[in-house]
Amino acid sequence: MLKSDERSSDTGSQRPSHIPSGASASLISSDMQVVGDLKSAGNIRIEGRVNGEIHAQAVDVSPGALIDGSINALAIQIGGSVKGRVEAKQVKIQNSGEMLGDVLYEALEIESGATLEGSCKRRGSKPNLQREIGAGPKSS
Repeated sequence: MLKSDERSSDTGSQRPSHIPSGASASLISSDMQVVGDLKSAGNIRIEGRVNGEIHAQAVDVSPGALIDGSINALAIQIGGSVKGRVEAKQVKIQNSGEMLGDVLYEALEIESGATLEGSCKRRGSKPNLQREIGAGPKSS
């Protein structure tokens, strides 16, 4: 279900760094509210509101956007507000971003001024802490 909002749309042409040049993104503009899940084989740019799960290659949550639900993608950039779990290979929380929930990532970047309330867990290969800490010096 889509609902129109009273806010005006300012879609600008700035492309997020995680969306490759030449790649287009599906847009949820600032005057839109989506209630339900979004699934895309491509990229999604959100300037409005989404209440539901989002699955895509790359997701850009623009400043002023509100997400209430989980996001699963290869790359996620958060400039707006997200309440829910995010999981991605690359997660970037911009200085205007607000993240309330758990973050699962391989690479995480948090700009100064960003808000993060929740747990962060790196996925992928686990470091060998026993080897790094060691059981003492090696004897020969």
